[in-house]
Amino acid sequence: MLRRQVEKQTEEIHRSLEEKDALLREIHHRVKNSLSIVSGLIGLQMDSTDDETARSVLQDSQSRIQSVALIHDKLYQTDSLADVELDSYLKELVQTLHGTFSEYSDSVDLKFDMEAMDIEVDKVIPCGLLINELVVNAYKHAFSKDSQGILEVSLHRKNGEAILSVADNGPGLPEDFEMNGSDSLGTMLIDTFAAQLGAQTEVIERDDGTEFQFTFSMNGN
Repeated sequence: MLRRQVEKQTEEIHRSLEEKDALLREIHHRVKNSLSIVSGLIGLQMDSTDDETARSVLQDSQSRIQSVALIHDKLYQTDSLADVELDSYLKELVQTLHGTFSEYSDSVDLKFDMEAMDIEVDKVIPCGLLINELVVNAYKHAFSKDSQGILEVSLHRKNGEAILSVADNGPGLPEDFEMNGSDSLGTMLIDTFAAQLGAQTEVIERDDGTEFQFTFSMNGN
């Protein structure tokens, strides 16, 4: 009698968990679809204006929305609703952003050095938005159509921490560049998303460009 009760309760718990998983997947799917609609509306607005400044602002907003939508798409497809394959997500995000800058399709090479890594959703969102800002800034300021550009993205694990870096072979940063206290929206957003990750930020001036490196804990701390 007791065994049957335990088995029945176990079955009910399993059924309840399956229903909750299905509901969460449906929520992620609908959020992704809603964000895709917003992104599409922004795209229509971009097509209807000839003002280059307005188009640039709208394109930046669209890329940020797409980076979040991609997270929800990954969560909808994954077996775990708590973690996301960070390496796979970031690679797809960078490739998607590369595709939006179609004028650079032949003049910028993408290089990835990514270690397989699962990470919780609360870390993935600021991580994706951080990469979005860095990649968009690289295309806007580091590359030109007249020279061959290289964008390198790497992700590694060391002593329980993730080390994420984005590097380009552009002309480098201005001499008066400062991460903290900058009036640039892009720089302020990079600083904000890094803080949300609890990441230590290092800007490395290389002989062939600039590297932004972020080191952060892989757990919730």
